[in-house]
Amino acid sequence: MNPRKSAFRVIRKVLVEGAYSNLATAEELSKGEMSEKDKNLFVEIVYGTIERLLTVNYVIGQFSKIKIRKMDDNTRVILQMSAYQLLFLDRVPDYAVINEAVKLAKVVSKRSEKFINGVLRTIAREKGEIEWPDRSAGTVKYLSIHYSYPDWLVKTLLEEYSPDFLEELFANHMEKPKLYLRVNSLKGNRDVMIEELKNLGIEGLPVEGFEEAIELRGAFDLAEIPGIKEGKAMIQDLSSMLVAYVLDPIPGQYVMDLCAAPGGKTLHMGEKMKNQGRIIARDVFSHKVELIKKRQELHGLDIIHGEIHNGLLFDPKSEEIADHVLVDAPCSGVGVIGRKPEIKYRLEKKHLEELPKTQIRILNNGGSYVKKGGFLIYSTCTILKEENQALTERFLNENPDFQSVDLRKREDLAGIVPSDGFTEKGEILLLPPRHGMDGFYIRCFKKNG
Repeated sequence: MNPRKSAFRVIRKVLVEGAYSNLATAEELSKGEMSEKDKNLFVEIVYGTIERLLTVNYVIGQFSKIKIRKMDDNTRVILQMSAYQLLFLDRVPDYAVINEAVKLAKVVSKRSEKFINGVLRTIAREKGEIEWPDRSAGTVKYLSIHYSYPDWLVKTLLEEYSPDFLEELFANHMEKPKLYLRVNSLKGNRDVMIEELKNLGIEGLPVEGFEEAIELRGAFDLAEIPGIKEGKAMIQDLSSMLVAYVLDPIPGQYVMDLCAAPGGKTLHMGEKMKNQGRIIARDVFSHKVELIKKRQELHGLDIIHGEIHNGLLFDPKSEEIADHVLVDAPCSGVGVIGRKPEIKYRLEKKHLEELPKTQIRILNNGGSYVKKGGFLIYSTCTILKEENQALTERFLNENPDFQSVDLRKREDLAGIVPSDGFTEKGEILLLPPRHGMDGFYIRCFKKNG
């Protein structure tokens, strides 16, 4: 299979049809029709093009008489993925990139093949003379074009973070993210899993403090990872695993997860509870609830009870019933752009105005379900204060029966959360360039009683 044709299909699915890059890429790789070398090129083109989309569009705009937005979808995608290769892949000869683009155009965009050929040849010939924005001329434009972030999002982040930190963050998001495996303690053993990985030529390192986590290194196909299909392990980032550590449920307790899909944190809690107790896993979509049910069977659990329920709606039957309630709230996802670069382009300013309204309603409902003396956990995969610190402070002001738990005082967290990963109020705020994990926020509350 031609890696560029595969890359074209996936990029088109993501940018035109709204698919998620990680899922569309995994689906294409699962066909098993590419060599290792071709897989690497395919993944590089897919993620590189999406990560650098605005940069690539900026360059195309300098050499094309037709504006990007007026091109048909296939022409635009071929130009974007090919321009990315010309600009950022030194190991691929320019003539090969252009030839492959023209071949692809003959199949999917025949009327545009001469146009595509002309634009790409001009970029190849004159790429050393491209006029790039200079930082001294304006921080927003510089960061937007060099790191491919919409102007409005750069401005929003500059309200909270310095230009130097943002450049560090954006550069980090363009690096290949670390990959972690969480071993299911009910069915697997970390040392055994590491040995199995070694036998397959995959390097797996135990992660200090996270008793079930393995850092995966080197080049490999996810389909090769042992134990995933049998429910002995799953791919999960450390920051996501940290939620179950903060919640810290024990066997026999009653736990509610109000925004449970796709279920990674829910399964982790069930494993920590040794499959004893009860977990109510809710989501608004029935197919997602079904997915959680299937995954729990695979992982050897039967204490998770999936329910179709909108977290925005108060459920009087659940009032003060749970020992722990988790609100892993729907959010902007700014903390995981390194894994899902398309988030940058799908996020709109209006979303940042609407999301806190949703988040506070779900959190308030979640607080009602906690029994006296119980705990409420709020988490997001964003680093924006409006969705995190500002929102949880609002919750405290509106709910005097809750107090914030200073997580710095939890000895069990000291070995797994970097000291600068805590805020002055004892929340957890993880920043990718500083902590080597996805961007994440976690705060814990205790109900008085």
